[in-house]
Amino acid sequence: MSQSSIDNRFRDFFEKNTSVMFLIDPKSSEILDANLSAASFYGYPREKLIGMKISEINTLAPEKIREELDLAVIEKRNYFKFEHRLSSNEIKNVEVHSTPIHTDTGIVIFSIVHDVTDRTIAESKVKTLLDEKEILLREVHHRIKNNMSMIHSLLDLQIGSLKDPSAKSALTDAAGRVQSMAMLYDKLYLTQEYGLVSLSQYLNSLTDQIISNFPNRASVTLTKRLEELDLDGNYLQYLGIIMNEILTNIMKYAFLPGRKGNIEIVGRLVSDDYHLSIRDDGLGMPDSIDFDHPKSFGLTLIQFLSNRLKAKVEIERGNGTIIHLTIPFKTL
Repeated sequence: MSQSSIDNRFRDFFEKNTSVMFLIDPKSSEILDANLSAASFYGYPREKLIGMKISEINTLAPEKIREELDLAVIEKRNYFKFEHRLSSNEIKNVEVHSTPIHTDTGIVIFSIVHDVTDRTIAESKVKTLLDEKEILLREVHHRIKNNMSMIHSLLDLQIGSLKDPSAKSALTDAAGRVQSMAMLYDKLYLTQEYGLVSLSQYLNSLTDQIISNFPNRASVTLTKRLEELDLDGNYLQYLGIIMNEILTNIMKYAFLPGRKGNIEIVGRLVSDDYHLSIRDDGLGMPDSIDFDHPKSFGLTLIQFLSNRLKAKVEIERGNGTIIHLTIPFKTL
């Protein structure tokens, strides 16, 4: 195919294409040629558009336009996003794909321009909506946390006014459950993560808080060794309530008054399971306590939430008690 045939085919492609096209002199920034689509888009007669400086339609400063043309010439960049001004002074957001073409008289820049104004506006609206949703979600979590804190405070006030030991004990347990959920929401709010939350960070904070609620806390040493695992906030809430029930039971019943005690919490990853064990060196859990056949609300709650976690719960008795939780985290 002869050079003239190639030139004719390019001219035909250039003239009849529905995309906006320019040939630009990179030295003078002058529009050497423009197709009919360019004239229609910018609102200038084609004869006027040819010969205009690109700075007459590009809103960038002339020196910045020069920098961009230089990058196109050396093929450092071939994609640009600009604001272009029409003959009506309306501003359009455009994407420009440019490439250098070597001719007998030197290098010219061949540019194809796409109007992306509608898409840019839509993207801006989506970003605004996402930002608003993010703010709203944070506010919801913050309010939930505050409401739970208020419920916890009201329960504390009610506990202080009661004389019946069983009623006080029931409300104390309920307050502990509310507190474990409030701490999760606090973690969600502070980390700004509304999906996965660090299990070790959550349990480290929660277990310290639970122990601090009991008058014998000074005589109990709590040791934690928890391997890292990110868990969905919903499932972590279940685990938090289970931990609250177990630790509350240990602090209330495992240690005789005035006796020092130790609690050790160990969490480790084994294949696709997270093994969590809670060990104490107290009096030992009576044989009558069975997680498979619970007789109290607390045990029923542990069984129910363990089922939600698809977790296996086992009790090891002798020289205190060890409760083993095996959580198949990859199936959650």
